[in-house]
Amino acid sequence: MNPAAIDAVIEDLQDSKKRWANLSVSERIAYLVSIRDNTIRVARPWVEAAVAAKDLSMDHPYAGEEWTSGPFSVISIVDDLLVTLERIDTGVPILDGHTVSERASGQVI
Repeated sequence: MNPAAIDAVIEDLQDSKKRWANLSVSERIAYLVSIRDNTIRVARPWVEAAVAAKDLSMDHPYAGEEWTSGPFSVISIVDDLLVTLERIDTGVPILDGHTVSERASGQVI
């Protein structure tokens, strides 16, 4: 990658960060559901590409490592984030002894 391409990707990431911060909780939930569903859809090709890049076969014992460090880890963190956001959205306490409230600005705390 050339420096201009890297700068463009970083700029896009910065813009995406701002967009994410301005999404409602329900919009964030929908976004994460989409990420999870798309990750599930591409999980096998993802692992196949990673295994092929290492010149292994899909039945090699190390192929399992590609599943756990790739799509399974993404799906796992997305599911955890979804639980948190769904609790925020419904007012269910996220952590024992802590409550969810909203600042005057609308930020959920």
